[in-house]
Amino acid sequence: MATRKPTKPHSAADGTGVTSPHKNAQWEPSPQQTAAIEALALGKRDADAGEAAGVSRETVNRWRNHNPCFKAALNKRQQELWSDGHNRLRGLVGKAVEKLESALDDPATALPAAVHVLKATKIFGEVAPPSGATDPELILQLEAETWAREEMKRRKEWKVPPAVFLSHLDDETVFNQKRLDELTEERLAILKEAHGM
Repeated sequence: MATRKPTKPHSAADGTGVTSPHKNAQWEPSPQQTAAIEALALGKRDADAGEAAGVSRETVNRWRNHNPCFKAALNKRQQELWSDGHNRLRGLVGKAVEKLESALDDPATALPAAVHVLKATKIFGEVAPPSGATDPELILQLEAETWAREEMKRRKEWKVPPAVFLSHLDDETVFNQKRLDELTEERLAILKEAHGM
């Protein structure tokens, strides 16, 4: 089976900053994975997601931690839910500001109202939206680059970016290229298993 070489990152429209140059149909999650993704995106535990999908907690855990297709689809769904909720909240801003103004004038509610104003202006308690790559090929590339950084650190070679390090392995580092190929093969095998291929 042919292996995939990590692709060079490009700017993305999905907010991650990088994306792969093409999409691949084999990266689509199975119906069981989609059910688990929905449950996890709504804050359910692995066991609950497994029950919703008709699989074990261990299977969900394996998908969540080792399947780039699953990771990408979960990241995407979490980002969609965050965006939907954020848009709904934006629609309530006018009413909320009016209520806060009234509450600030009442000594009984002034302190909680002031905290809400500080939170709304990002001075207090900012919560970041979910993030993470939504493209399985990008997840593979990022994992390979993480591995390359660790290998470069071990070898004390910090002069080149990880992507360059991965693409210019010399004869002494054939083992390293082999490990990258194995990583890619492992991920593709997981995807095939998930899709019954």
